[in-house]
Amino acid sequence: MDWDEAYRTGRYRDWDYGAGSQEVAACAALGLFPRRGVILDVGCGSGSDAVQLATLGFRVKALDVSSAALELVRQRAARAGVEIETIHASATDMPVGDKSIDFALDRGLLHNLSDGEGKAYAVELGRVLKPGAGLLLRGARTSYNGNFNPITMGRVHDTFPGELFSSGPVVPITMVSDAKEDPTLEGAIVVIRRK
Repeated sequence: MDWDEAYRTGRYRDWDYGAGSQEVAACAALGLFPRRGVILDVGCGSGSDAVQLATLGFRVKALDVSSAALELVRQRAARAGVEIETIHASATDMPVGDKSIDFALDRGLLHNLSDGEGKAYAVELGRVLKPGAGLLLRGARTSYNGNFNPITMGRVHDTFPGELFSSGPVVPITMVSDAKEDPTLEGAIVVIRRK
């Protein structure tokens, strides 16, 4: 997919959501995110979750391969009156310091990656996450006619090596977007921790 075109033309609204997600709000309310730490939103898209967390006082970095998506993040952050560091890069080659991230978010990135890309992504997360840091992973739980590489317990174990990561259970959720037609997706959520 041409991600810049999707974000320039508005096609991104098929998976985007205008406000931060309920799962991120719930995790913030439960204290899952460290107050003084840095949160990295990987594959941030238009920045809904990043802006939501920044308005709650968290330090947030938003990374995406699409420069058009990052422009939307900057516009959203400006409207909300918050600062977010935007990073134009691939999730498999992040210009982020070793062990500098206290928590990471992934909403719909891993399910768009092949198995090989997913493993390269996990290696990068293993590098940038501090020991004990978490990843809130969300994505499709079925392939939807081959459009996604679903988030399953088997995929989590194959992607995130046990010597670097531990994980909780993969739990079914309904992911919501602003799409006019079929705004829900059968999703999955799991918290993965860097050892």
